[in-house]
Amino acid sequence: MRFPGRLAAAIAVLEDMDAHRRPVSEALKAWGLLNRFAGAGDRAAIGNLVYDALRRRASHGFRMGSDAPRAVLLSVAQWPSAVVQHCSAHHPSAVRQPSVTVLRPMPIPTPLLNGV
Repeated sequence: MRFPGRLAAAIAVLEDMDAHRRPVSEALKAWGLLNRFAGAGDRAAIGNLVYDALRRRASHGFRMGSDAPRAVLLSVAQWPSAVVQHCSAHHPSAVRQPSVTVLRPMPIPTPLLNGV
């Protein structure tokens, strides 16, 4: 499975968590049982994406202006629209212009640059 497919799977897992109010481990297990084609490496990579998104969900949500699973995972991935619109059949839907604008690096405040 390529990265766009893993990203779409991680979005599906987070949406499942929100919809069914279940813990992360149960949502990942349910996704794995429904998608037997995914190998151990794919499952580990998807789990890492999901846990990375949850670890800093508030920060990613602030950066994207939304705490929706898709927005949070796009922030985690930090992929420009050309890469997310990969030629794979399993990628998430195309990134809209507001998301591309938000995905650009945020400026670092001047006091942090000066070491203050």
